[in-house]
Amino acid sequence: LNSTMTKRLADMENKKPVNTTDDEEIPKCDICFEKYDKVSHQQTCITVCGHTFGKPCIEIVVHTVQRCPKCNKQFGKASILTLYC
Repeated sequence: LNSTMTKRLADMENKKPVNTTDDEEIPKCDICFEKYDKVSHQQTCITVCGHTFGKPCIEIVVHTVQRCPKCNKQFGKASILTLYC
């Protein structure tokens, strides 16, 4: 088991809510490493290759290199979807 799964199992055993807001559990943008709960990263986007990034960061990437920062797959602006959760 990985450390995240081990921690969640321990939380369940201690009857702590699984959806805690611990600092380490808040997802981060893989470009700038800011948490998605920050004002500048209220919107999350997903690329055609399935990777998620903060909207402001991926918009900069699509206008400059047009490749996924994680897997290097080429994509354009039409291949980016905004996630509304």
